Parts: sequence; structure tokens; C-alpha cells
Amino acid sequence: TDVDDGDIAVVVLWEYEDDERATLKRVYKSPKSMLLKPENDAFEPIIVTSSAQIRGKLVSVIRNY
Repeated sequence: TDVDDGDIAVVVLWEYEDDERATLKRVYKSPKSMLLKPENDAFEPIIVTSSAQIRGKLVSVIRNY
């Protein structure tokens, strides 16, 4: 998946061998790690050094009020 720094993406994290979790965060990549920054200030950023995969990029939001 083609994700640039600052894009919002679906990232799958593996904390344990059979424990797959997905999160939707703003992605910032570096050579040895990836910073996942939430839009909501109530949540802490996640620094990923291994066991993660970008599965998709957010391209649109549809809201119905």
C-alpha cells in the first residue's frame, strides 16, 4: 500500500502470535520504526518497531447527519 508520511492508514499490529489488532492512525515512517499518531488527543501515539503491516489508506469519509 502506498502511504506517505501524514496519511491516515489502517495498520495491523501483532502483540502476540495469534493476537491481530487493527488501528486507524496517521502514519509517519522512519528507516527503523513507524509512528502511529491518533487524531484524538485522548490517545497516546504508538511507536512500532516490528510486527505491523499497513493494510490500507483512508481516502474519503462519508458523513450522514
